[in-house]
This record gives sequence, structure tokens and C-alpha cells, in this order.
Amino acid sequence: MIFNPHVNRKNGPSVKWDIARVAGDDRMLPMTIADMDIATPDFVLEAMRSVLDDQVLGYVAPSHDFYQAFIHWEAVRHSVQLTRDQIILASGVVPAMAFAIRHLTATNDRIVVMAPYYTPYEKIVTGNHRQFVAFPLKEIDGQYAIDFEALEDVLAVANTAAMVICNPHNPSGRVWTLPELQRLQSLANKYNILVLDDEIHDDTTLPQNYPISMLSKLMAPDKVAKTVMFKAPTKAFNMAGSKVSFMVTCHPELLATLKDAAAAEAFEELNTMGLVGAQAAYERGAEWLDAVNGYLAENCEHLVTALKETTRIVPMRPEATYLAWLDFRAYGLSEDQLIDELMGQDQLVLNAGSSYGDEGLGFMRLNFAVDRSVLDQAIERLQAFDQRHQGA
Repeated sequence: MIFNPHVNRKNGPSVKWDIARVAGDDRMLPMTIADMDIATPDFVLEAMRSVLDDQVLGYVAPSHDFYQAFIHWEAVRHSVQLTRDQIILASGVVPAMAFAIRHLTATNDRIVVMAPYYTPYEKIVTGNHRQFVAFPLKEIDGQYAIDFEALEDVLAVANTAAMVICNPHNPSGRVWTLPELQRLQSLANKYNILVLDDEIHDDTTLPQNYPISMLSKLMAPDKVAKTVMFKAPTKAFNMAGSKVSFMVTCHPELLATLKDAAAAEAFEELNTMGLVGAQAAYERGAEWLDAVNGYLAENCEHLVTALKETTRIVPMRPEATYLAWLDFRAYGLSEDQLIDELMGQDQLVLNAGSSYGDEGLGFMRLNFAVDRSVLDQAIERLQAFDQRHQGA
């Protein structure tokens, strides 16, 4: 088997599985935080073990091969042409975005974020004394869409400095199309808006929906001017604990500002395991990732089909990621009631929709990057929840 989806994480250190331990209930099934219950690939673990075999955890600098592994991956998988000097290293995408916000925008600037949104976005905006502007996405035919006329009105407001684009979108898994991305960038250029482009999930793809990078050569050259892209191998290769990510821009002035700030803050200091793990992932990971994505696609189809056929829960079919955005609004329950019942009666823990902004009320997020038997348990518990509300 090229990958192992049968990892039991109940007794190890895990933010996700700690929920069951804290509750003291072995039946509790957490399907929350976005890491996988699929084993980190052997070639990544082998690279990390080789460091330990040297018996000294000393200073290690990122090598030429480390950078080239990422550059080659982006060129082959995403049609993004990079040079080493366009890359700034960071411990994670969220710290990197916070860093960019601090150094590329000013206090009290407006930063527009499409809602529902990845939970930490709000904190890194407001915590850095900028105005957080939630822009609601529209629901059309069971999927999110952008109202570009409304978005232009928001971007035209004075003091609007930046826009966050999450592609693929978290929590819904929506993959923005090339025309949508080009239109977003055209609006950004028109109003001189900085684009903060979070592409951390762009390697966990489902069939026929391959995400297009904002820095892709498929975008017209003038479309990528004022854009900073954030990327990491941590989601795709299940190595979030290794703390490694990349911040990239092709814009000379933005790059100079970020480089100077990174030097002043010693920002690019990464741990050795992140360096060697990322290099191994990008050098050797293509076949492994393709196999994992195939498995995730099967899990996704299994989940969506079962819920549609047997419950009133409406899954917003993800086009990428291993996250399912589930609509519970048909049951007429408050979020507190929904959480209490799922946890108390079904021993099932999902991410609460409100944590993704007010637009998430009535939804819950489920992580399906698990063994199929575990996913079946979650489906059975959701079916039991639905059965209790038949006729309601």
C-alpha cells in the first residue's frame, strides 16, 4: 500500500483526538481540525529520522535543493514560475499572513475577507489593529459564488487596503475558476488592493477541479502584480507539526519590504524537521499524493451520497480539500442545540459553523480524511441524528 489510512491516533498527542481524552469518553468521535488520520508518508519520516541518526540537532540552513524542490513542485503542479529570491520562509501560513498584514498595510486599514472564512483570519486582522470586513458569499445551486458587483462596492470604500482570497476555499472546498480569479485580480488592480492569497489546500484536490494559483502563468502577467501567495506542504502531506511554509511574491516593492522585515525579525528561522520534511515531500511526494487524493475523493463521494440519500443534511460538495461543509438548517435547531445533541447523544464532534463567521450559522464542518470505517461511523451517527428528527 502506498499510503496508510488506518492510523489510530486516540492515544497519541493530537489536538483533534484530545477532545475524546478530555471528555473521558472513548466513544467520542472528533471529525474536526484539518489534519489527516492518514499516516505521514514514509519518505518524509525517513528524512526526519536521518537527522536524528546524526545524533546532533544543530543549526541547519535551508539548502539549494530545499528551495529547488518547492520551485519545481510549483512549476510542475501549479504552473507557477518562481525564483529563490521571491520566496520567504515562515513557520506557518497564518503567522506569515499576520506578518504580511503588519508590514504591507497600516493601522485601521480595511481588510476584506470572504465569508464564511477560515477562523484565524479574523484574529490576525483585528489583533493587528486593522478593520475586519466580512464579505458574504452567495449560495447558488448548492455552492458558494462571488457577487462581483457587491464586492466592487466594498473594495471601492476608502481605506480598503487588502483582500484575502482562500483558494481552495475553507470551509466549503470551493475551487475558484480562472475567470473568477482574473476578475478578482482585476478589481484588486483597479482599486490598488493587496491580495493575500492562501493556497495551503491547493494540493488536496478532487477530480476535475484542480485549483489555479493566483501566481499561475495562466493568469495574464498584469493580473498578478500586487499579490502575496502563502503555501505549505503541511495539509497535503499531513505534517502540520513540522511548522514550515512559504510566502511568495513577484512584486519587487512588496518583496523588498517583506525581505527587509523578515531580516529585521529573524523571521525565516525554521526547525530542521520542517526543512528536511518539506524537501522530501516536494521531491518524492507526487505519486503518494495522487493516491491519497484518490482515496479522499472516494471518501467524499461516499459521504455526500449517503447524506443526500438518507438524511436532510445537505452537504455542499467540496471541489477540493478534505473538508465537508454540512447544512443542518432544515432541522430548525440553534447551534447550541445542534452541538449539544451531536456530542451528547451521538458522541460526534464537528466544527461549529459560527466559528467561520455569522454566515456559517446552521452549518457544521466535517473532516473526512480518515479511515473509511471511521467515516462510516460518522455517517451512521448523522443518520441516527436525522432519524430522531423525522417528522419534525
